[in-house]
Amino acid sequence: MKKTDHTEMPREEFQFENCLIRCDTRELLRDGVVQKIERRSFDLIVYLLRQEGRVVSKDELLDHVWGNRFVSDSVIAQSIMKARKALGITSRDPGPIKTIHRVGYRFTGEVRRTLRHGASSTSDRPAIQIMWLPTDCDAEAKGLAWVRLGLIPVAAHVLSAKGYQTASASEALEYQAILKNQDHNLHRLLDRVLAQGLARAVVATRLTSWNEKFRLDWEVLLDGFSHANTIVGDSPAELTLKAANEVALLLRLHSTDPLRCEDGRQRYKELLQFVVCDDYLHLHAKTHALLAPAVAQEDCPLAVTAHYLLAIARAGDARCKELAHRLQERGTQQGQPGIAGWANMCLGLYHLYRIELDTARHYLTLATPMVHQAGLDDLYPRALLLLAHASACLGDLHHAHTLWREAAQAAGLRHNQGLSCWVLAQRAELLYLQRDHHAASAAYAEAMEAALSHGQQELGAICGVYVALDHASRGQLDVCRRQLEQAWLAADQSGGIQARLFVLMHLGSCYARQGDANGLDQCLIRLGAPALALCPLGQAVSQWLQGRRYLMEDQPSLALPLILQAHRTLNEMGAWCPDESWILLAHVAMCARERRVLVDTLEEMERNDQVSNVAWRRVCTIVLRSMVSYFDADAQAALQDIELAIPLARNTSLAPMLQFAQVWLCLLSERPQALDALAGAGDWVVHTREGRYLQAVLQDHHRWTWRPRQLPLMLTSGSGGGVYSHLIADLGDEEPTRYVDHLPLPI
Repeated sequence: MKKTDHTEMPREEFQFENCLIRCDTRELLRDGVVQKIERRSFDLIVYLLRQEGRVVSKDELLDHVWGNRFVSDSVIAQSIMKARKALGITSRDPGPIKTIHRVGYRFTGEVRRTLRHGASSTSDRPAIQIMWLPTDCDAEAKGLAWVRLGLIPVAAHVLSAKGYQTASASEALEYQAILKNQDHNLHRLLDRVLAQGLARAVVATRLTSWNEKFRLDWEVLLDGFSHANTIVGDSPAELTLKAANEVALLLRLHSTDPLRCEDGRQRYKELLQFVVCDDYLHLHAKTHALLAPAVAQEDCPLAVTAHYLLAIARAGDARCKELAHRLQERGTQQGQPGIAGWANMCLGLYHLYRIELDTARHYLTLATPMVHQAGLDDLYPRALLLLAHASACLGDLHHAHTLWREAAQAAGLRHNQGLSCWVLAQRAELLYLQRDHHAASAAYAEAMEAALSHGQQELGAICGVYVALDHASRGQLDVCRRQLEQAWLAADQSGGIQARLFVLMHLGSCYARQGDANGLDQCLIRLGAPALALCPLGQAVSQWLQGRRYLMEDQPSLALPLILQAHRTLNEMGAWCPDESWILLAHVAMCARERRVLVDTLEEMERNDQVSNVAWRRVCTIVLRSMVSYFDADAQAALQDIELAIPLARNTSLAPMLQFAQVWLCLLSERPQALDALAGAGDWVVHTREGRYLQAVLQDHHRWTWRPRQLPLMLTSGSGGGVYSHLIADLGDEEPTRYVDHLPLPI
């Protein structure tokens, strides 16, 4: 929908006696005070004013004010009476609205009509009228049918306190019926509401049950601008209060002049309010437009500049380098070394997300002691959390844990719920890097729920990926997929670059694992968005998924260079290195018959294993060794390593994959396997190509005898007596699946 700039349209006003009528905002002011007036009465006054003293019949009023709906003469008379009352006429004198007996009505007296162009001033800014639609609710069975209309007064109370008027519940109910007839198209409804002057904003909400709590999804449309958010909590009324406050802030931010106070200090206070809300309302474009001119001023508070610097650093904006140096100078001049530490930290994050790791380490090393030295007041726990995140990405988990503990202690003293969400999310990231998903399951879920309950979609999306991988490690691949799709909705809604990339990387990998080419293609299309395609991390994720796409097409030689390049980039980035990164690289090398790459991958993994001493890396080393043995036609050695790795990989997303390898190698080694040998892999069996294939082999194993020969392995059919190359067609596929030189891993 094309955005309409209502601030540029002429604003029609009528002034007479002590009254002023503003048509664009549907306000009647008497002696400068806004008067309560019903919609029909307001429309009636405006229509009479526009006739410039002409007598208007009752039939004409019915056509133009009531839309030719059948109403009695008494209804018109009552509207005239209410209009006179709003104009302050209490005596028998009819005032400027004269009744012409048996004919109609006319407006008399001196009236001045003006058309104003441009925005209204701060002092006379009208309240924005809001159409808060009845809540769509699927929880009637829980006795919550009342929320449909009962939450409108809750929202109206909050918005009224903020200076915004709301339409009545009856009007909202009427227009929700119109919305349903228009296929729930909010934009079309907004066009109609604007055209009739009923409101300048429409809010739609939906309440659903969510893990024994309630989830409120809301969307607001204002002058063509659309914004949505999701919050989770225990009470529908509490959620509506939060949503109404967020809507009020959005309406103010999108007004002509969001900063209402003329006093400089107070304006900076209001700026900070927008900055703090930027994290959970995802208002980057708007807040940055407000902050950019402010931070250029010498008297701009350091806290405002610090928040803005972090925002543009995380967005990969090169302007952060100049602004960071200016902030360092100001912090030093004002005797605040912590501010200089914050600037160095932001520079470190900027270079980290650009995969310039040595430069990132340099600035982060400078930042840490400066942050500790100063305490940084309210910025202190946030700085520690960001430093912990950066340390985790750079592979220093011990330092990251130390910083997180300090941050958790500092955050606990401030009783800030938003900050608590960051603490929980950072703990989830550190646990995720240990790859023991079962042990971290509760922490993942707690962090995700806390983030979503505060509308912090970016954090909620990232933690949603951790929850999804926990499901995958339990053999619940389809649940994993659905969770990742929910995480994408949150990430996309947040607009956060890192969140969108992180979710797309895992969602695309899940689609590839399940053989869903369409889903994977959608992820690749989303990665083509300029904000994602231009950043180095986005390019690496795109290479990763494009390599998987080539592998699905049985083109491993095209997949290998892409997977290899992406692996080299992501492997240096902590949480950005997927569980299966090393194994996928080796798998592609085997498919492409590139033994040198396979061996190089094993040797590099062994070096990393010796340095990091992380259990997950130890598992990868053993599996890679098994893959080299299999490629060299030594199935017995491969099986020994897989059986050594399986207990170490328990509770990780590698566990189901290794069970596939174990069953396959046991069959090659002529060790009988029960029909339920793959039961521990859960629905990986039915949702992956390799799972369906192995299940078919187990069900028909009596027809096959296995014997290892020189590469490639050979398969003999007991029923036909012939010798066939180790090339077996997948169920339902016309093309064969080749497991001559690689394991049937659902990678």
